[in-house]
Parts: sequence; structure tokens; C-alpha cells
Amino acid sequence: YGDSNLDGQVNSVDVSLINNSGKFGAGGTNAVWSQGDFNYSGNVNSVDTSLLNNAALFGTGTYLPITPTASASTQSTPIATSSSTTLLAAWAAFATDSQTPRQTKKK
Repeated sequence: YGDSNLDGQVNSVDVSLINNSGKFGAGGTNAVWSQGDFNYSGNVNSVDTSLLNNAALFGTGTYLPITPTASASTQSTPIATSSSTTLLAAWAAFATDSQTPRQTKKK
């Protein structure tokens, strides 16, 4: 819990995103993970901040596991970078590619 931008770390960037979202204590039911709704209740409250605090990941570096590769010394990279535009561009490319009809060979 706490990695609001999904970059593999819980740090001040995540806390800033939560604070700047204006959702904490605002009520309503339309808050999302990136705004600090870590229990998917639709609002950001003390339950969400407790989840962030109790996870004890703040400032500890990446929480992503090392994955087995050809080189044992290679660590996994976070799925998202600190730039949300990179992730959005990847999703856009995927969506565009998956909607392109494939041509089949005629026999």
C-alpha cells in the first residue's frame, strides 16, 4: 500500500500525489488508487493512511522482487516509471495495436 504512482517505491512523490488530489477527508465515492484510496472504498480517509503506514514501505527503496533471469545479478525493473506519460503511452500503443485487424494469408 502507498505506491500511488506505481513506480515500485513508496516515497514523498506518492505522498504529494495523495495530498494534492484533495480527496483526503473530502467524502464522496470517486477516489482511486492514485489519489490514495488504497482499500478501494471510493474515498480517502484514515483507513487508507493506516494501510500506507502499516505497510512500512515508505523510503525503503523498491519493493519489487528480484526475478530470475539469465544473469543472477539482474534485478527487475518497476512496471511503471516515475513518468506517468510513459505508462500512458504504452497503454495507448497497446490499445491501438490490439484494435488493428490482422490479415490472414490466403491458401
